[in-house]
Amino acid sequence: MPHPRPSIQARIVSPRGYVAEVTPEVASAWLKRNVHNRRVRQENVDVLVRAIRAGQWQLDGNPVRFAADGTLLDGQHRLCAVIAADQTVPMFVVEGLDAAAQDVMDTGARRRAGDALTLADYPNANRLAAAVRLALTIDAQWKITTFANVEVLAWVADHPEMAEGIAYTKGTFRTSGLRPSVFDYTFWRLALIDATDAREFFARLSDGVGLPEGSPILALRRRLSGPYGKDRKISVNEQIAGVFRAWNACRTGEPLQRVVTISRLGDTQIPDPV
Repeated sequence: MPHPRPSIQARIVSPRGYVAEVTPEVASAWLKRNVHNRRVRQENVDVLVRAIRAGQWQLDGNPVRFAADGTLLDGQHRLCAVIAADQTVPMFVVEGLDAAAQDVMDTGARRRAGDALTLADYPNANRLAAAVRLALTIDAQWKITTFANVEVLAWVADHPEMAEGIAYTKGTFRTSGLRPSVFDYTFWRLALIDATDAREFFARLSDGVGLPEGSPILALRRRLSGPYGKDRKISVNEQIAGVFRAWNACRTGEPLQRVVTISRLGDTQIPDPV
């Protein structure tokens, strides 16, 4: 295997590529040649660290790239992730590029989670991707909002009922007043508790048919369709809290005239659905 350290001298007359096992020590040495690059985005590093630690790292052919003089042109986030994860991973490496090549790197369309789900033959891929990102964010207690495509794919594989729920509800969310991701996430959560009740709950939330005064679903519809709701000013947290509050009231037979989701301290109170 070629030595994984690019030469300091500009001795390479044409680009060459190879696969190297990149240790934290090698990554640290290579980053010393990172003298002309964009700012490191820590959230991107964190995504890669999670992938490495979860065994989801893939040798995808996307290279760490060096100029002919040894300057690192591309790959700083991956190298930072190797150091942070403290693990060795294989990487494709290309040496000997013209330094001007950096100007056109990473300018193509990024493959998003919806694209990855489409390629994996999931229907409603973009809706599914948005709902899964919300689920992952909540699982992370709102501390992480950026996730690798492999994380989204792994979550969908572990929770096939999310995709099934989206296929079942189809366009129902359009008249619910909820953001699509909130509709899909909350439907999934509530269907795990009682699929029949969840379908009835969201059907009535969407069409309003047969809802008497005091109905928690009617109170939620008014909350979502009033001026505050129509202006889309209700946060994701408030919408989730509103759905779970109304659901719990329906399950316990509690009448509601208003759906309150904000505490006196101004915090959104998201109850556990029952």
